[in-house]
Amino acid sequence: MKEIKLTRAEAGKLAAASQYHFHMNPNCFSTGVEGIYEIIRHLGYVQIDTISAVERAHHHTLWNRNHSYTHRDLDTLQTSPRRIFEYWSHAAAYLTLSDYRFCLPRMQRIRKDGISWFPKDKRMIRYVLDRINNEGPLQAKDFESPGHKPGPWWSWKPAKIALEHLFMEGTLLVAQRKGFQKIYDLAERIIPANTDTRMPTPMETAEYLIDVGLRSLGLVSRKDITYQKKDHLEKVPTALESKLEKNQIKAVRIEDVNDLYYTTAELLETLDTGIPPFLRFLSPFDNFLIRRQRVAEIFDFQYQLECYVPAAKRKFGYFSLPILYKDRLVGTIDAKAFRKSRLFIVKHLYLNHIPEDKDDFMACFHQELHAFMAFNGCTDLEVEFTHPKGFNILP
Repeated sequence: MKEIKLTRAEAGKLAAASQYHFHMNPNCFSTGVEGIYEIIRHLGYVQIDTISAVERAHHHTLWNRNHSYTHRDLDTLQTSPRRIFEYWSHAAAYLTLSDYRFCLPRMQRIRKDGISWFPKDKRMIRYVLDRINNEGPLQAKDFESPGHKPGPWWSWKPAKIALEHLFMEGTLLVAQRKGFQKIYDLAERIIPANTDTRMPTPMETAEYLIDVGLRSLGLVSRKDITYQKKDHLEKVPTALESKLEKNQIKAVRIEDVNDLYYTTAELLETLDTGIPPFLRFLSPFDNFLIRRQRVAEIFDFQYQLECYVPAAKRKFGYFSLPILYKDRLVGTIDAKAFRKSRLFIVKHLYLNHIPEDKDDFMACFHQELHAFMAFNGCTDLEVEFTHPKGFNILP
């Protein structure tokens, strides 16, 4: 097997091109809602998250790839005709209906084995299911007992746990959200009748995971392909060997990286393509970043989301956003949007690398900062701390 050798810089360029390649070809995605659907399809999933220091992860990730995105686009894709649904990827996510059948092995396993950290109350599950069957879509609050206060998952009331059991096993799905609260309904009333619901074979699953990984990430290791997956993984090595033998993929060695990576001949051809000045602030849950070891290996960029770190021990801030400039991760920006007062505060800007084309970088930075402020509903800017000290980001 011939292995192609890449420098880290070359690997980073391929990874950035695959995730953010619309900046190389502005017309690669359609406009409007259709374009947002194509982005979700391209990425394989878009993670949903609750933290709202800035726009939530799912909105941020989609907007980063299409600045005309609005919240209504997701709503439209979940209504008639429904084209996306919520389920579990490596976390809660939006997926396209073409991905539905590849969620079935997980649903089947949970239906059989349950979820280890949730107690299974069969009577409550039956009660919840009967009510939704008879009454239609319901929220968790429709089952609330007087005096109960919402809390973290380990303090969820029995009905909420039952709803999540039924969701994870695919009996219930999320019809839509009200505010940020799930509205549950029977899966057969949510998934359109023409959706492919055949249980995939392990080989079909392996090929699907490889294809999604290559399409989204461009360069994938076996760890990327199977990241946070448990079901139907036994054929992944066989599928990779088959694709190599058929010359459908290429094996890649990245300097100073132990894992073997894979890519496509088409993506390798982009190595000679120039990248114009281009900058994005990335959500911590952006597909580009989600496996931190990969980010460290390819970009030599150590990143930790510090919202779970005690305040006194944080280095970069509560919700710092990595900064992608062209094909390099050059620092982080910790920000908070105060939407009622329309104030956007940069609490901590940390640049570990100032590009040689500083003027282009600064122009991109200011343009993207103000676009991101507008996306967050803010018009006024305050800056508290920058590194290097004195680095001016105010216009």
